[in-house]
Amino acid sequence: MNSRWSARSRRLLFILAVLAIGGTAMLGFAQSPSATAEKASPPMQQFVLLFRPGPRPLSEADLKKRADAVLVWAQLQNEQGRKLDPRTLGKERLWIAPDSVNDQVAPADVGSLGNLLFLEARDYAEAVEIARSHPGLHFGTSVEVRAWSRPAGAASLR
Repeated sequence: MNSRWSARSRRLLFILAVLAIGGTAMLGFAQSPSATAEKASPPMQQFVLLFRPGPRPLSEADLKKRADAVLVWAQLQNEQGRKLDPRTLGKERLWIAPDSVNDQVAPADVGSLGNLLFLEARDYAEAVEIARSHPGLHFGTSVEVRAWSRPAGAASLR
């Protein structure tokens, strides 16, 4: 890395580069809003962005461009209180259908899910706006937006 980058910048760049190409990390540097802002704005809701890579592999140059763009995007989102929490799925996968005799790779129409990004937004419309701003879209990645919550009774499983 270039010496002009601070240790925090290098760490963040590494995390986001790994996330962009299929690694896993947590971004835990979100700023917490002030007590006044919490009272004035409605509570944030939980969403997940589901990333599916495009059909063509990216060149090393494109991977770097995407990683750099994701770094800038993630910093902006966290500065706005999104509390980004990314996950990357492993390469091994098995599709188990309800009455399947043989386990198999997921059918072609399901798509390959590569990364998950949990975040907070005011509502679904804002979560969609955030997803539409993700730099991965310019590199062939598709993004699905979903609200999420814990299943009923999940607290008793701990």
